[in-house]
Amino acid sequence: CGCRHCPYGHAEVPEEQRLALKQDPWLEIYGTTEGPCDVLSWSGGKDSFLALVALAKAGIRDVVLLTTFDGRSGQVAHQEVHIDEIRAQADALSVNLLLTPLYPETDYLTRVTTAITLLSTKRPICRVAFGDLHLEHVRAWRTDHLGPPLEALDLELHFPLWRVPYAELERSFFASGATATLSAVSDDELAGQCAVGDRFTPEWLNTLPARVDRFGENGEFHTLVHPPTRPWRELGDGPVDSAQP
Repeated sequence: CGCRHCPYGHAEVPEEQRLALKQDPWLEIYGTTEGPCDVLSWSGGKDSFLALVALAKAGIRDVVLLTTFDGRSGQVAHQEVHIDEIRAQADALSVNLLLTPLYPETDYLTRVTTAITLLSTKRPICRVAFGDLHLEHVRAWRTDHLGPPLEALDLELHFPLWRVPYAELERSFFASGATATLSAVSDDELAGQCAVGDRFTPEWLNTLPARVDRFGENGEFHTLVHPPTRPWRELGDGPVDSAQP
């Protein structure tokens, strides 16, 4: 019927009608629904995947992925991937997905807080995690702007990959059984030597110009991860996340 609070993402609403709606966030079930959980911001790229690996290695509690996307197109910003590809990742990993549509007239923080509040009515939440690596201004923005509304919900921010050396991140990614391809290339010089669809491999990394961050942290490129088809809890082979519950 196209009601705003549809828990199924308006799957049966005709597309032309669905595009005119401003959907509330909704939860899609691919894994367990029992017990407390952490929420992980999920773009579908290598950084968020590595954060999931870190959480799996820590083995503290269940994880729910939160993906924000353009509510009109279904595209994840910057990554240039569609939420159907995000759904396929969640299905392969047997991990639940909190889909959060964004619109020009809506505030990001409000939408994310709405999504987390929705999930909190279904199960306890402990932390909200991000796959930030080393950009101080990005972490500071999350702390300053997202920290207060999360604190009001008695939640804390968590950065399981913060300042982890790139060599360790690369070993962790390539040992996980996942692969990745470029989903977007924003750097003009880089676009001259690679293209969307190229595989993210050790060999490819070694062809990057010296000025390009090896993980594209300055927006030079973005990736889409093709995860192994096994439960996310089985990812990784040793602890890298030393944070306590």
